[in-house]
Amino acid sequence: MYCQQINDDDDADIGIFHRIHVKNQASLIEFCKQKARDTHRVKSEDVKRQTAKRFSKKKDAAEVQLMTSLNTFKGASWLHQQYRSPRFWKTPKKAMDEFAKINAVTNQKKFVKEQIHIVYLGLGLKEAYHPWSRDGYEFTAVELLEHFVKVCLPLTKTRKLPNDAPIEHPRLPDFPTLGTLSLDVANYYTEQTKSENELRLKALREREKEVLMGIWDGAEYMNEVNWPEKSLKTGYKIEMCFSYPDAEEESRIMWCCGDVTRVKKRDDKVIKVNIKWDKEFVAFGESEEDEQLLKKHLWNPETPRKGAWRQDMREFLKKTK
Repeated sequence: MYCQQINDDDDADIGIFHRIHVKNQASLIEFCKQKARDTHRVKSEDVKRQTAKRFSKKKDAAEVQLMTSLNTFKGASWLHQQYRSPRFWKTPKKAMDEFAKINAVTNQKKFVKEQIHIVYLGLGLKEAYHPWSRDGYEFTAVELLEHFVKVCLPLTKTRKLPNDAPIEHPRLPDFPTLGTLSLDVANYYTEQTKSENELRLKALREREKEVLMGIWDGAEYMNEVNWPEKSLKTGYKIEMCFSYPDAEEESRIMWCCGDVTRVKKRDDKVIKVNIKWDKEFVAFGESEEDEQLLKKHLWNPETPRKGAWRQDMREFLKKTK
């Protein structure tokens, strides 16, 4: 009897211990689950903060790229217009002839570089790229001319040319990323694609503003590199610089436009012509037509001054905007 009682008491203790163990195990499991949920929530918030911070860095970097793209496109848009203007040397013969007329070596290199840039940046033909120097060696004007004639010009004949200047729309920089793009990033790319036209318009507005402020003169960069010694004929649309007193009696430079009605004389330094001026540039009591001397050294200078002259590019600029 005594032994039986002991065994019954042991079984009872074991049952109680088992129930307590099961209860504690259930509590432990529930505790672990809650701890896992809390940890997941905290880690999720950390991941969100890290994602937001990473996206913010990408967005800031993209804004810098946006300004770079804006300025690059603005320059490319001028170069694209130059391709369709008298400025561009469209054939090998034209390139060789124009190059030979440029006396200073520094100017030869300057204008050949410009021709290469018209194809490379203005038309977006990457194969036209050529470095100005390599491993400490600076390429000569003739070497650059050879590249322009043998590489750049053939590209303009064999490739489909864009109707507008190419634009490189900035994308978010590629930082290491785990998983898929967040919704914010995906939306950013969507809005970025939609804003490409706005970027073009912004660049063109800045161009127009710079022209009005006198920072940039589109006509200067559309005119031929060398003066039109032989091509200037009757009917040539011309601009000339004159000096007029303003309200404070100070001299002010103004471009006046007209048509050449007669070429009286020409030599290697000057061309004597008659010009009929557009009515908007004729003051009361002045003659609509007069005689002018077109001097070679005053052809399309970088800084306008009295007596400077060039081809009137107004209609061309309107058509190619």
